[in-house]
Amino acid sequence: MSEPIYDVRCGIDVGKTSHYAVALAPDGQRLCGTDLPQDESRIRCLLEDLARHGRVLVVVDQPRNIGALPVAVARECGVDIAYLPGLRMRRIADLYPGRSKTDARDAFVIADAARTLPDTLLRIDAQNSVVEGLRLLAGFDADLASEENRLVNRIRSVLLCVHPALERTICRQMHRPVGALDYSPSSAAPKGLQPLHGRSWMRVPVLSRLGCGRRSPMRLAMRSVNSR
Repeated sequence: MSEPIYDVRCGIDVGKTSHYAVALAPDGQRLCGTDLPQDESRIRCLLEDLARHGRVLVVVDQPRNIGALPVAVARECGVDIAYLPGLRMRRIADLYPGRSKTDARDAFVIADAARTLPDTLLRIDAQNSVVEGLRLLAGFDADLASEENRLVNRIRSVLLCVHPALERTICRQMHRPVGALDYSPSSAAPKGLQPLHGRSWMRVPVLSRLGCGRRSPMRLAMRSVNSR
């Protein structure tokens, strides 16, 4: 990434309930090293203290999920934000003495990498925020599609046990609005569907919108029920 001049580089090793932050000056002097609770006011207080030394760059090892709060607070405070991918961080950490993996050591590696190896960082800006929002929406859409598929499979399983002919008739239409589902509360069993013969199906508002032609799924379902 193109590197402006920063007076402080703060590396944050993010965690679920708390983080660890290490801030370094351009010459490598440690300005702070502290536990940082997952709390907006504490994160804001740290960033304001570091801003007294000059321009600040915050670098995290995970910008999503548990790392979303530090990123959001830093953006609101007008602080530049960057991201050090995990694989790059592990390779850089191998260059430092010691093999222990602690939050303090990881935070120092992140901050020192930002100071000495700025090309390894990925910038997080407003455009990334838009992309992240789209990613969340796409995730919601995938969850809804998965839930729909689960419910359809459950309905098909129940119908197969209760009335296989009805399941064969209407389940190809399960991913579309099916009027038979509107009748499920009042028709608790196949016998409850038998009175709905002939033009009785046409009086169902949902069915009238879908159409009950000679070959429509609902009319076929009605024939299947009455044939039992």
